[in-house]
Amino acid sequence: MALSHGTLKNELQKGFKRPTPSARDAAQIISLAFDNYIKRAMNSGQQSYISCGGISTLRSALEKTFKSQLSSKSQVAQEISSAFNTCVKTLLTLYQHGPPDTSVSFVGFKQKNQKLFNSLTPSPDMFALEFALNIHAFVTKTIVSGAIPSSPPIPFSGPLT
Repeated sequence: MALSHGTLKNELQKGFKRPTPSARDAAQIISLAFDNYIKRAMNSGQQSYISCGGISTLRSALEKTFKSQLSSKSQVAQEISSAFNTCVKTLLTLYQHGPPDTSVSFVGFKQKNQKLFNSLTPSPDMFALEFALNIHAFVTKTIVSGAIPSSPPIPFSGPLT
């Protein structure tokens, strides 16, 4: 399997069909869509997803952000971006060594979310599309390293696919 922003987009669009979901519902929609999306991840050694322990933390952080009365949309974008960054760092793929490296991908992700959240409120479908593209770009630029057991071991390091 491979990551597909279409999977994420479709789940987000389906979830946001209802007008103005509650903070809890919005957090649930986003975290479930992301969970289903990230389960398709493969590292550059073509090894598959094992787990992503930060999904429940992502849901809680999103709900907290949506419930809080933040002073700006930029602050909302920052909080959401940080919640995803924390979550992705818990991703584990087969034969992976250490947490994923999001140091490069996070900067662009945060900037794209700032732009999205500060733009005129698009339709739920357009918002879901842009948000899914932002998440997909972030995840597919995240670097995972490890080594496939062999004699000698076969190292790998590269973006998720």
